[in-house]
Amino acid sequence: MNVPHAMKELRLKKKKSQKDIAKVLGITRPAYVRYETGNREPGLKVISELAEYYNVPPSVFFISDVKGFNIDKEQNIDKLYQFFQLRLYDMDNLTFLFRARLMEQQEKFAYDKQNDVSEKRFKDFVKALEQIHNDLERVKARLLPVFMPRSFDDVLKEPKLRFEEYKEWARRITS
Repeated sequence: MNVPHAMKELRLKKKKSQKDIAKVLGITRPAYVRYETGNREPGLKVISELAEYYNVPPSVFFISDVKGFNIDKEQNIDKLYQFFQLRLYDMDNLTFLFRARLMEQQEKFAYDKQNDVSEKRFKDFVKALEQIHNDLERVKARLLPVFMPRSFDDVLKEPKLRFEEYKEWARRITS
């Protein structure tokens, strides 16, 4: 599930209008519509506020929803690889906001702190990133018997490096 899709789905489940949610966030309806349509990326703060409003973990906005998908039991290589690609997308989506938060904490950064969230909420975001990474590792373990380990390690090398880099950003942000 990507961020705009999750925003819309949760809003519709709660039977709220875009204007209602914009009011909760303290923004205009057109600004909210840009988030929901994907024309603007919401910051961690907006996602945190929505998670609190809908009483869901922030990971709901980043982790692609693949109903009934069980990594450990799945036998279809194409589905496993597709799931792997979804998790890479999820990782990039979430870490974009980590990067933005880190940039905003730099001295004299020109933009508002739209990614300023409580440490508890930020730890929830870090947990979501770890869940994505764990899923990538589990897919790797399922695919190892099929691929030559060396070639699949090459495929996973880039997301593994990104994960380590993002963990370091998270550590720097919270210290």
